Amino acid sequence: MLWAVRGGGITGYLKVGYNIVRRFQLESEPNDVVDLFMWIGYSKNLKGAKKLMAQQEGEVEIREFKLQQLEKGN
Repeated sequence: MLWAVRGGGITGYLKVGYNIVRRFQLESEPNDVVDLFMWIGYSKNLKGAKKLMAQQEGEVEIREFKLQQLEKGN
């Protein structure tokens, strides 16, 4: 079973650090509001995130999520 979250809703699943997500693009250009995202995993450092990213098939991206974003409610 696969699950994906639309746009900004993915922030509810992100962990503090570097998150690996797969984007399902619904328009001709990437749009963080409309596109769907599937959370794959995370690492507390960029080196670990790049290693996890290299293990994935297909296109994935790294999204950084900071503690300050949680405090501001973003």
